[in-house]
Amino acid sequence: MIKTKLFIASLASLVLIASCKNKETHHKSFILNGIIKGDVPKYIYLNYGNVKDSSLVKNDKFYFTGKAAFPIEAQFSISPVSTINKRFYLENSNIKIEISVHKKDFRQIKNLNFIKIDTVIGTKTAFIRYDFENFKNRHKLDKNWKAELFKKLNKLIKKNPQHHYIGNLLVDVMRQSVLDTNQLRILFSKLDTSKQSAHAVATLTKMIYPNYLMNVGNNIYDFILQNDKEVAISTKNFRGSLLLIDFWASWCAPCRAQNPKFLKLYNKYNSKGFEILSVSIDAKKSKWLAALKKEGLTWQNVIDTSGYKSKILAKYDALSSIPHNFLIDKNGKIIAKDITIDALTKLLKNKFK
Repeated sequence: MIKTKLFIASLASLVLIASCKNKETHHKSFILNGIIKGDVPKYIYLNYGNVKDSSLVKNDKFYFTGKAAFPIEAQFSISPVSTINKRFYLENSNIKIEISVHKKDFRQIKNLNFIKIDTVIGTKTAFIRYDFENFKNRHKLDKNWKAELFKKLNKLIKKNPQHHYIGNLLVDVMRQSVLDTNQLRILFSKLDTSKQSAHAVATLTKMIYPNYLMNVGNNIYDFILQNDKEVAISTKNFRGSLLLIDFWASWCAPCRAQNPKFLKLYNKYNSKGFEILSVSIDAKKSKWLAALKKEGLTWQNVIDTSGYKSKILAKYDALSSIPHNFLIDKNGKIIAKDITIDALTKLLKNKFK
């Protein structure tokens, strides 16, 4: 037991020293050196924010460099299909990481690359995570645990409002139902949501401000966005028609798969009063335009490139998952949410006999 405590204390000291060194040297970019064990691929990909980078793996080693404007969540991927066991975070420092990869068949997927993060050294995040986990293990059985947790999180958010780990940590705490809604709202208000991950912001908003989101029975939240010809299109233009608002993106395979089915329904029922408005959440307009051209979508298509800063996407909960759709009646009221192709086909057939 004494040896274990000494080891943990030593580890904490090393992480803290590394953190202090990173702070002192004021890195303007990150250097990521990695080692792979197991089923070693030829290339490995690093994804963070809107960036996707690649590295040749040579002698079981890989290398990435880049800039992180703030500590940001990242993940590795390996072609053709992969999954990863946990989050890790990039920040501007010298980072060393060890991962292991094993190919397995999973459900209907053959040779899925399972990526396991073994160690991460050289980031301030490692110290923050260690500090919080140590605090949690020491105090989670305390009678005033709820108050202590709120105080700890409040302090962490105040010091690190942009850090992706802090946003994800708040999501984890929310799911454990330890803090009440008012406490979560106070903490959420102190996050710099413009820098947090879209998923974290969408998840927190959905849970602690449920009335903020659009649901069946609500009147539509009207918006105006530009179409592929840079013409402003308003949802108010569709009053009097049965409207399907569909949120999608060019990189979303399930979204692309359903577009031909929507096209058949649109061609059949458009003359009778059925309309579709597709809203792309693509960050790059060029990829959206290429997808429109390839698939020949003839209804109105608009784009919102503002991502997690978008009030429209937040209101419609379109940042947490896509495809995501809403069926709107002629008066602008939501009558269905995430309706399936089969259900929509049946509804249109009955309505337009």
